[in-house]
Amino acid sequence: MMKRLRNCWIPILAACLLSACSLIDTRPPATLYDLGPLRVEEMGQLPSGMPNITTKVYVPDWMDDSLMVYRLDYVNSQQVRFYTESSWASAPSKLFRSRMDSYLMAIGNRSASVLESEALSLKIVFEDFSQHFTDEHTCLGRIAIRASLYKGQELLAQQRFISEEPADSADAAGGTKALSKASDAIIANIMNWVAIKGGR
Repeated sequence: MMKRLRNCWIPILAACLLSACSLIDTRPPATLYDLGPLRVEEMGQLPSGMPNITTKVYVPDWMDDSLMVYRLDYVNSQQVRFYTESSWASAPSKLFRSRMDSYLMAIGNRSASVLESEALSLKIVFEDFSQHFTDEHTCLGRIAIRASLYKGQELLAQQRFISEEPADSADAAGGTKALSKASDAIIANIMNWVAIKGGR
């Protein structure tokens, strides 16, 4: 009798599992964003004497993901929130690193003939890469970075960089555009700083 009862539950459980899977499958896929095309001409010219550099990027654990983070500063600026139907195509730190490397290639700073041992090392530590709402209808993209420039083991310079750009709309799409502009601005600022501090 008990064996028969157990056998009766099997198709019922299977039906429940299939029903749950079908509910999950009907959810709309997340909208993926990246930083968009790189427009080097809008980032300005670098000073002469720009050294060849290698880059390393570090992020806190909560940023090492493709989640699109925002904060409602007017409610609680310490609470990290994220969009459920929108996300980055990759972790923001990877998108930023790729964009920075593309910029260096575009300005001729990267060459296969340059040995890593001959280049300066730029260490970047992210503090913030998120959308901040000052009220329900107003927000901006904010990036905060600590940069350290090394020659071998010697620390040449350190500086904190912050870039903020207003968003066209108070949503994920507006946030990504603002963060793309903030990324380009902060990359240009960092590279000018590197040219001054590490220039030959």
